[in-house]
Amino acid sequence: QESSSDFCFGSLSNIRNFERTKMALEEEEEEDEEIRKIREECREKPRHVPLRITLGDALLERGQTEKALAVYQEALRIKPSYGKAKRKVNETTLLLGKDHREEKSSVEINVPEDCDPYEAKERGNKHFNAGKFEEAWYEYCIAIDAIEKQGKMPDAKLHTNRAACLLTAHRWVPAAFDGRKSIEIDPEWWKGYWYFGQALLGQLKGKKRYGPAIKEKAQSALKALERASECQGFPEDKRERVSQLQARARHIVFHLAQNSTCAQQ
Repeated sequence: QESSSDFCFGSLSNIRNFERTKMALEEEEEEDEEIRKIREECREKPRHVPLRITLGDALLERGQTEKALAVYQEALRIKPSYGKAKRKVNETTLLLGKDHREEKSSVEINVPEDCDPYEAKERGNKHFNAGKFEEAWYEYCIAIDAIEKQGKMPDAKLHTNRAACLLTAHRWVPAAFDGRKSIEIDPEWWKGYWYFGQALLGQLKGKKRYGPAIKEKAQSALKALERASECQGFPEDKRERVSQLQARARHIVFHLAQNSTCAQQ
């Protein structure tokens, strides 16, 4: 399963990661006060891995994905056994649209040259319906990779299928990537917006501090959920659920607007 992937970084990779992080730490001119404060704490406690994860999360919330990845990789370099750092590297690499298997992983996706992606998709569907989400995820990965290697038209439904697997494991970032990818492939497919919106809201769970980046993410989630409900084929039995999710997104946006108003007074 994607979430259990263990990365093995060689010394050369470590050096590159360190240099990337060093460059990211030096590019602070346009960063806000919160980021600068966390960076300063990292300098005071250079071996404090959770602080670096916090910094990476803050950068990710502001859309600075490459910087966030560099920080997560540096955290993993400091403490290779830190599971959360491994997961963050994996998720952020996926978000950038790169193949997370570029790094050596304990999960190898083997795609035979004569692989039929739609047979893999059917196997994935059977696993999913049986509640075997890890096995389903694996088969959907095979199908997606096979389609890409064979130069076939990408399948929006495959990406939403994989997103559904990731959501069951609370893998919000890669689920958002697959939801967004599905929307790019087929803007009329409601599940792309549905899973993208849910994944964005999932990323906001447990946030103790709200800022402009959180507001933007909540607004994007709200727009996606509204678009999902407008698409042809959206199930009637999901109307109540989508209303609940939209209400949560509106609450976050309203809360931030109120805080902004109070700060100006």
